[in-house]
Parts: sequence; C-alpha cells; structure tokens
Amino acid sequence: PLPDFTKGKGKVEYSADMEETPEFSAVMYATEPIGRYYITAYNHEETGSKITASGKTCHEGTITTCAIDPKLHRFGEYFEITVNGEPRLFVAEDTGRLVRKRHIDIYFASYKAMSRHGSNYQTIYKVTFPFGKPKEG
Repeated sequence: PLPDFTKGKGKVEYSADMEETPEFSAVMYATEPIGRYYITAYNHEETGSKITASGKTCHEGTITTCAIDPKLHRFGEYFEITVNGEPRLFVAEDTGRLVRKRHIDIYFASYKAMSRHGSNYQTIYKVTFPFGKPKEG
C-alpha cells in the first residue's frame, strides 16, 4: 500500500502516468490541494532573460518552471496546475515583481503559447514524489 502523505491538510490523491517515455517513466506522485491561486503566464522574451531568480534556466517540458512568491513558497517546491484542461507539473524556480501571495506565473517557451494561455483562478496542488521524481526538461 502507498504511504499516507496527508499531513493533516486533507485527502491526498495519487496520480500515475504509466506510459513509458524517455522523459517520464511510470512516476507516481502524491498531490495535496493548497488552495485557489491566480495563474498567469510568462515567457523569456517578456523578461529579457532565461535565467531565473534561483539561477536556473527557464524550461518547459515534463516539469516546467514557474514563478512564486518567495514569502509563501520555496524554490524547488513542485505543483500540479491545469493547463488547457490537462494537469501539468511545475517547479518553483523563479519570482516576479507582480507575483505576490496566491499567484503563480507559469513559463511558456513560446511567446504565442504564453499569449494564448491568459490568466485564470484554479485550485492548485503541492506535489511530492515518494518514489523518486521524473527527469526535468
């Protein structure tokens, strides 16, 4: 049986992608809802640099860069956020002048995709990887 990751904050849901690919191999992760957040999108063309506040390079892939309020979250935390109807994984690697409180800015490699995303409010989930995390990129 899977371990209990509730930590007193509600029911944890388990997700798994069983399709074997080079980027994502049957990784299981636990999610914990942490509330409704304002989700916006950004692109390196907008900021002028691909280097994040944590010193990493912005990336979109199996796990994608996102910007958080460092007073609320730490670099390296993982989140599940729905984009175009599909849950995707994000890692906190950046901050933003306007990213405050319950606001997460998600990275898009393409300016066109960023523009299409717009903004919305949604419940987001903090992610833990009890059996090891997938490769980022």
